Amino acid sequence: MNQILALLEQDPSYCERFLKYASSRTECPFTVYTFQTVTELQRFAHQNDIDLLLSDAQTFGDAELEKLPVHTRVELTEEPMGEKQVLDGARPDAPRKIYKYQSGEKILHELVSSYQLAKKSEPKNRQGLARLYLVYSPIGRSGKTCFAESLTKTLQKDMRALYVSLEEVSAWADASLQSGNASLSDALYFYKKERLDTERLRSMITRVDGMDLIPPVRSPEDIATLRDTELPQFIQVLRASVDYDAVVLDTDSILSRVEGILPQADWIFMPVTDQPAHYRKLSALEHYLSGSPHRAALDRIVKLIVPLEHTGYSEVEASDRLSEFTAAVIRNYLYDAQPQRAVR
Repeated sequence: MNQILALLEQDPSYCERFLKYASSRTECPFTVYTFQTVTELQRFAHQNDIDLLLSDAQTFGDAELEKLPVHTRVELTEEPMGEKQVLDGARPDAPRKIYKYQSGEKILHELVSSYQLAKKSEPKNRQGLARLYLVYSPIGRSGKTCFAESLTKTLQKDMRALYVSLEEVSAWADASLQSGNASLSDALYFYKKERLDTERLRSMITRVDGMDLIPPVRSPEDIATLRDTELPQFIQVLRASVDYDAVVLDTDSILSRVEGILPQADWIFMPVTDQPAHYRKLSALEHYLSGSPHRAALDRIVKLIVPLEHTGYSEVEASDRLSEFTAAVIRNYLYDAQPQRAVR
């Protein structure tokens, strides 16, 4: 489900124009609701989680609006704003401001930018769960695991990020043997016994190659100890219990295993290729999801063409290219990610 944007504006024609424009843009991550009075907005806010509130600074005061359970506030101003003013309030907790009478394209871009900056300052979500970045692809040899690892390492520069693999056979299979730590197999065991908690998970985490991770299952059969309906519940408990701001979940290509986890994911990064045969497979996947209970996940899928090693690049150069690519994705995925467009 898209995030909710509430527009509080007395001018009904302005509300109508904004709603029409935002609803027509596939890159808009918000479902927009408009209100002409604070009373209407308050009634709505008591029944719905508002991710971003956009209000007219000249018409509505702060007193009532500050009481609303809103994730991010942005004010419309009658005066043009410089870029620094757009991104910085007058005080750290002040609502960000944007110019009211600019193009819909610019307003939408600044709103998404402001919302992303607010999310970066609040790494965990409102339920106290670690954010979930799911890396999934139905296509083999697309760079899925390389990207998941790079994503974890790059995120670690700004927050506490943890790598977890649901692959039956993982490149990190020997991590628990090398470190002497427990593994995801143990986490699944304690979850089944209802004894999985923060202390147990903390003891399972190890650091390998500059990345914090829970070593993967020791045997493919261990994942099968949880039914597909139980796995999403396990991931929910994992997110609530780890001392991390984000979990990067690397998955197998088995859709039935990850389908129930899709609604939890803040973003679903899907490495793809440009081969015609793979287009057909992606099309089939999208057709299936569009008719499934999890069709809202399509709005959070970001397709990526990951730069893999090519002849002519040294190992260091290839690693640098991947790091630069990953940093760009982190910088831009919320701003520009469109479900039907691959990012090169």
